[in-house]
Amino acid sequence: MLYLVIIILSLILSIIFTLIVKKLALKFNIIDQPDFNRKIHTKPIPLMGGLAIFLAFFITLFFFRDYLTIGNLNYNHWLGFFIGALFLLIGGLLDDKYNLPPKLQIIWPILAAVSVIMGGVSIEKISNPLGGFINFSFGLSAIIIFLWLLGITYTTKLLDGLDGLATGVSAIGGLIIFLFTISDKYFQPDIAVASLIFSVVLIGFLIFNFNPAKIFLGESGSLLIGYILGVLAIISGG
Repeated sequence: MLYLVIIILSLILSIIFTLIVKKLALKFNIIDQPDFNRKIHTKPIPLMGGLAIFLAFFITLFFFRDYLTIGNLNYNHWLGFFIGALFLLIGGLLDDKYNLPPKLQIIWPILAAVSVIMGGVSIEKISNPLGGFINFSFGLSAIIIFLWLLGITYTTKLLDGLDGLATGVSAIGGLIIFLFTISDKYFQPDIAVASLIFSVVLIGFLIFNFNPAKIFLGESGSLLIGYILGVLAIISGG
């Protein structure tokens, strides 16, 4: 019943916010103009999809906040996660509007990764193929998390070249983490709640992002979904 409520609320909020953001993008002229060369769409398409995903995801997450600390995570971890997402949203929206140069674009993913680390998220150990575990120091954990989050955020950014591709792949990724964390062996109900919300929010957005897309993720969305997926992978033990 809990998961059914999550699915319904996430889907409704995702659809509502996508429709609202679509109108806002048109109103403020934050759109992707066709160039009839690299961009094959024939009419202007609203950007700012990341704003819809951000609002739907974190508002739904807030509704189910009591489930987020029943495992090993506390609110500091989630706060760092939220602040990092906010950095990406701000930087992405600025880029959607003003087409920032690369040296300014990369500031926001760096700030996002640092926020997660400062929030206390860490990798304590990994499985050793020869048996047992390899324990990580805080410094090594921070470096790996930093590189991983930058890598995955730019992976979804580069993947965002076809209607629905980055959104669909990330939704599947979130669903895999959900299935992983509700299994008996790796049961983590807090991560399951967050990953299910993420997947369903993306599915709601995908309704409008599937070919022919009526709204694009934009920089704010393509970086944000990779970031969320990357953090969920870490805190789920993946």
